[in-house]
Amino acid sequence: MNPIPADWALATTHLASDYVSRQFCSIVRVMPKVLPPPELDVVLLMACSNLARRLADAYLNPVTINFDMVRYSDTLHMQESGINARRKQSLLE
Repeated sequence: MNPIPADWALATTHLASDYVSRQFCSIVRVMPKVLPPPELDVVLLMACSNLARRLADAYLNPVTINFDMVRYSDTLHMQESGINARRKQSLLE
């Protein structure tokens, strides 16, 4: 089932990330409910479930912002960068 060796240093991280991914898909109704892996302790399972729930909430409730990124970028480009022109020239030489 798990292609990662149990003695590998990141085996727990792999199990936790896989559980978060499957739990997220379960919450957004892409997959059926999943059982937590027995190798993970209770504190880590609670944190993973909380992370999956928050990610799913953000995914299911997108926020749209009336924001013109091109205009914002142009405005930032026009502002002074705070770099001394003489210092910049000396660095380029």
